[in-house]
Amino acid sequence: MKNFNLKFFYILFFFCFILQTSSGKSHALKAIPFSLKDVKLTEGAFLKSEQLNEKWLKEINPDALLSGYRTEAGLTPKAPKYGGWESSGLSGHSLGHYLSALSLTYASTGDTLYKNRIIYIAKELAECQKSNKNGFIAGFPNANKVMNQISKGEIQSTPFDINGAWVPYYNLHKLFAGLIDAYNYTHNSEVKSVLLKFSNWFYDVHKNLSDIQIQTILTCEPGGINDALMDIYDITGDKKFLQLSFRFNHKAILDPLSKNIDSLDGKHANTQIPKIIGVAKQYLATNNDTLWKIANFFYNEVVHKHSYCIGGNSSYEYFGIPGQLQDRITDGTCETCNTYNMLKLNKLLFEINPSSELGDFYELALFNHIHASQNPETGMFLYFSPLKTGSQKTDHNGFSSKFNSFWCCVGTGWESQSKYNDAIYFKTPKGDLIVNLFVPSKLNWKEKDLIVEQKTSFPESDETELKLTMRTAKRMSLLFRMPSWTNQNSKIFVNGKMVKTTIGEGKFLSINRLWKNNDVVRYVVPMQITSKSIPGDENQKALMYGPIVLSAQLKNKEYGVLLCNDSIEKHIVQQSSHPLRFLTQNIGEPSDYQLLPYSENFGKLAVYFKVFTKDNWAVVKGSFLLKNNIQEYLEKNTIDLLRLGEMQPERDHNFRGENLLVGERMGKKIRETKKDGWMEFNLNVNPEGSNHLRASFYGNNGSRVFDIFIENQLITTEVIHWMGNTFIDKEYDIPQSLTNGKKSITVKFVSKGDGLVAPVTEVRTLKY
Repeated sequence: MKNFNLKFFYILFFFCFILQTSSGKSHALKAIPFSLKDVKLTEGAFLKSEQLNEKWLKEINPDALLSGYRTEAGLTPKAPKYGGWESSGLSGHSLGHYLSALSLTYASTGDTLYKNRIIYIAKELAECQKSNKNGFIAGFPNANKVMNQISKGEIQSTPFDINGAWVPYYNLHKLFAGLIDAYNYTHNSEVKSVLLKFSNWFYDVHKNLSDIQIQTILTCEPGGINDALMDIYDITGDKKFLQLSFRFNHKAILDPLSKNIDSLDGKHANTQIPKIIGVAKQYLATNNDTLWKIANFFYNEVVHKHSYCIGGNSSYEYFGIPGQLQDRITDGTCETCNTYNMLKLNKLLFEINPSSELGDFYELALFNHIHASQNPETGMFLYFSPLKTGSQKTDHNGFSSKFNSFWCCVGTGWESQSKYNDAIYFKTPKGDLIVNLFVPSKLNWKEKDLIVEQKTSFPESDETELKLTMRTAKRMSLLFRMPSWTNQNSKIFVNGKMVKTTIGEGKFLSINRLWKNNDVVRYVVPMQITSKSIPGDENQKALMYGPIVLSAQLKNKEYGVLLCNDSIEKHIVQQSSHPLRFLTQNIGEPSDYQLLPYSENFGKLAVYFKVFTKDNWAVVKGSFLLKNNIQEYLEKNTIDLLRLGEMQPERDHNFRGENLLVGERMGKKIRETKKDGWMEFNLNVNPEGSNHLRASFYGNNGSRVFDIFIENQLITTEVIHWMGNTFIDKEYDIPQSLTNGKKSITVKFVSKGDGLVAPVTEVRTLKY
């Protein structure tokens, strides 16, 4: 029945698509974005970030990013590959991001250096296509072999692997996206030629595959292939790419969403978001209501039930139970790529149906996550933005290195830091201007012969000023976003005099008048302290000043607890020395906390504060401190940590095995085995002194019996026998003879007899 339902949905879906496209309908935008070349950043924090990013882009050697492409085309590389992911099976993906970043920076700055690099890369890719003889280009290992197998229908797909290749479609999508951006911002004929040959090759590979085979491909993270195909259709007008885009809609994800069902629990978060961006673009092309329903429902579920206070989502890359984030405040929250993609989706939805609510989320995520993910001194990027109390931004791998990381979040980081001038202003079909973000910038609206310069020190200040320069007077409306975080005392002044405004559709403050040269508009938006509970627990709260997330920089033995019998907001005071520095007053435990923006905090963090009444604290204090100290003890003594069931940690620890299962228990990813199964992985150890192994097993899966080996020596036979609906922590001494002089060891769990390896969520090595 399930397969029948999916098949019926796909037939209905495709029928609606044919109906809409044959009638030529498309959705008219209500908010039309300006080109990046029409909006320039002026003095401020975002301009500094853009310039820091430019410096890095200039230092990148394109030949190093092209290395894998030349190898796969049978050509000699002109430079060796960079390190990190570029040398770990995902080589090639960074070139696509780099092309996008160069294109965005060229549009934002007008510097032809970036355009010249784009043209150089296009010429190199054209040479690779000539050698491949079929328009194909890719930089990942065995790319020709893998794609030839797929074209013949030979497809072995897992969530992050097809025919032995690490997320090949994700990799191809990055190149598509880079070439699309390169063409859209340069209109260079060589770029277009490479893109069209690549696109036609891709179509030819898949045109004869069945729908089942394409859905099998989509089991593995595909990036935004349906999104890229929509862009190619937009460039070429060729409907074969439109049709192929719909075939690359992932039914297993879209079917529940079309029925307003959130089935995201346990799914890799960033795998899903680009798929929905593609759906939103399909809606723009077809006006199909089902597509709008999918995109809108997904967006709202992620924002309201899966996102943290800084606008990011996921813990260690995965979604959890909707509305239950209280147990998922970790040091692996908020993968930066996810927010990059959510803002792309947000902008599309804003163009379709603009609202202050959509603008609020864009602002929240931009100021507190995207901007905070860049090191303001070095320009390097974060993969995760930790929110767990006691964590800090240097946890895990911390900030990227310049030439030896090349994570996905480095690529999207390049792009994000290249387009801070995006989404500040929009125009309406009637010729009115929407002011969406409060960012120092200058808009050159050429059609109206109008220059709008925005001066602001927001968020240090609660106001922004716009100066209008024009040769002839113009009647139009200025529409200002009315943020949800302000009170009702917002005011607008024109040339020093307060004016009456109306609140229009989407909650924008509107002024319609005949505007004249040198008119000055001042918008005052009072900010206030608010608290925001995490979904799932009213008593874990983040503190905010306007849209800015505040945090404490913890000192020794501080643990982020507030004791308050009334409103927290009443007990937060602003320090006179700085507009974004605050102090809790007589509610901090064990002492009051100084608060500063999350984006500026590089020490040990408290973002979500546990809030108790004073009477309740007296009851729970002992157990709270015990649990807090155990966690602190583990973190202080952990040498290495492997989270099972997660792609990147497993790759990092050389995970392998047979007869394996992957799943989830109590919101945590797990690995377990079937009969005759085993799993093996590497963990770092202390080469001198004692080491211990600690594993966390789920206790409610019947009787599980299995052996634990270290360096091929049996350590113990473990039994997990109906120990309850919880995770059981087990600790084992590691003989020093197995670790002396070694940096790492091999750990192996093996099913014993008819027993199975119990579901295990994490394994760590400890020193003490």
